[in-house]
Amino acid sequence: MKGRLKTALAGAYVLLIALLMLSNCRGCDNTPEQAETPVDNRTAEEVAEQIGNDGDIKITLLWDFPGDVDLHVTQPNGVELWYQNMRDRRTGGELDVDNRRGGRGSAENIYWRNPPEGRYTVDVVMYSLNDAAPQGGPVKVVIKENDRVQTYDVRLSYGGQRVNVKSFTYSSR
Repeated sequence: MKGRLKTALAGAYVLLIALLMLSNCRGCDNTPEQAETPVDNRTAEEVAEQIGNDGDIKITLLWDFPGDVDLHVTQPNGVELWYQNMRDRRTGGELDVDNRRGGRGSAENIYWRNPPEGRYTVDVVMYSLNDAAPQGGPVKVVIKENDRVQTYDVRLSYGGQRVNVKSFTYSSR
């Protein structure tokens, strides 16, 4: 009787370990929705073109990990655009895409159709981490100024982290 009980417990233990391993397996889910998702080979610039509205200045934040990342831009008038101040009617600046959950294909976008001349400062903030990505991850910031496009890689790794990506002076000439 004791031998059968030990064997049954050992079998249950092995089964439990196998189930735990499968539940933590990333990429093991073979549902049709995930299996049919194409691999995205587009560049950050191509992806940013498709996000939100466009203007003479367009700044797009891209990331693929769970968590809330925020785009902040301080304008020449000193007003900062971000999720708590999404539009400045005086400058025409607007945060028109605001992703708060993160995950594959996440983005935020701020643009100006006719931006005022002066200095702009671009920052990204790791607003909150997600248990699925407790170390944060890489983000890309695509800055389009007139017809010039530049991409910046930033690594965010802790909640509340703020990184200055770039400051630039815009001139319509």
